[in-house]
Amino acid sequence: MTAFLTLLELVAGLVIYPGGLTLAVCAGGVLGVSRRSTPGARRPRLPHRPGDAAPARLTGVGFVLAGLAVVALPWPDNPLAAVPGASAVALGSLGVPITAASLWAADSLTEPPRAAVAALTHAAWAVALVGLGVWAGSASWAVLLAAPGSAPAAVRVAIGVGAAAVLPRMAPGTVRDGWLWAGRWAAHSAVCTALWVPALGRLPPVVAVVAWLGVAAGIAAGHRVAALLRGSRSGAEEP
Repeated sequence: MTAFLTLLELVAGLVIYPGGLTLAVCAGGVLGVSRRSTPGARRPRLPHRPGDAAPARLTGVGFVLAGLAVVALPWPDNPLAAVPGASAVALGSLGVPITAASLWAADSLTEPPRAAVAALTHAAWAVALVGLGVWAGSASWAVLLAAPGSAPAAVRVAIGVGAAAVLPRMAPGTVRDGWLWAGRWAAHSAVCTALWVPALGRLPPVVAVVAWLGVAAGIAAGHRVAALLRGSRSGAEEP
């Protein structure tokens, strides 16, 4: 019975909350915001070449990796906290590296147009996160987010702002790429949410998910507005 309950907790954490279905809700928010300003984007498609994995399977793998990155964060009432092995690894001293590695793997599922730029951006972001963990004395998300003082708080916010600003380079793609792209954006926004609002882990789960959804939709909307402004300026400059 103990093994069965442990399995249920693992499934609940990876598939339902805070990963899986919760990630899908936030990805849906990202898609909804992006499609409002993207004509002809209502039929998502994934790049597919002979020999590639099927798009649906690729999307599933991407969501598993994104979910692994998300469950390592200190979400309230995370069922994985009750699983000894998971709490010691994903939620313990390896939380930050697991998040960084999982998101890097998820973002690498589709070949970005500028792979070198994406790799360098990911590397800089991962080094910043791990460096902040070393400064805080642990690579655990709980310790990193609880580091006292204004300097660690300022660094946390700066890393979150930087990640949100360069998100198109870390998780390249468009709304036409569908759920795989949106899932990666939602997972990255979860990290930004945790960095900006460390107290999120002490809030009720519904409030935490709503905050995560709001940040994910807000980042997507900000980048869509920036893209539209760039497009209008370049169009105005053409003869």
